[in-house]
Amino acid sequence: LGGAAVDAGDYETARAYLGEALDYEPAQALFLEATYLPAAALQEAGDPNGALELFETILGYRDADERIRSIRYAQAIELMNSRDYAAAAEAFEALGDYRESAEEALNARYGYAMQLLDNGEYTEAIAAFEALDGYLSSANAIQRAQYGLGPDALAEGDTAAAAEYFRLAGDYEDAP
Repeated sequence: LGGAAVDAGDYETARAYLGEALDYEPAQALFLEATYLPAAALQEAGDPNGALELFETILGYRDADERIRSIRYAQAIELMNSRDYAAAAEAFEALGDYRESAEEALNARYGYAMQLLDNGEYTEAIAAFEALDGYLSSANAIQRAQYGLGPDALAEGDTAAAAEYFRLAGDYEDAP
């Protein structure tokens, strides 16, 4: 019955029948195919989450592992495009050396640090930029964040801290 369901394209029914006979080697192969084919169809139809759900149950079968990485990479790109840089960085890092994931993870970490800086979260931005170890214009961004901390310290009456922040800002804008 499972084989007939595969032939008819009724993969859900096929998996139900074949799942009960997985100790039989031909049933195992049909089960894998009955999972792979609808997963590939879901991916082609633009349902990456549905495809992932199925592909992840058949790791190592045909090109399921490559398709999983491809879907996850595309999802990480979507996170970058939606400016969810922290989640994008994690997604790219989870992909290891797949495609340009390492470089994209750095770009995402930089984007996250810039968001912190733009939101006035200067201390967090400094830490995020320092973790990037000079990537892109991190050094300049750190100076900008130090400069941003100066007025906050002045407003709190801490002139010594303000002077230190402005000193660390170097020649950023009009740092005294």
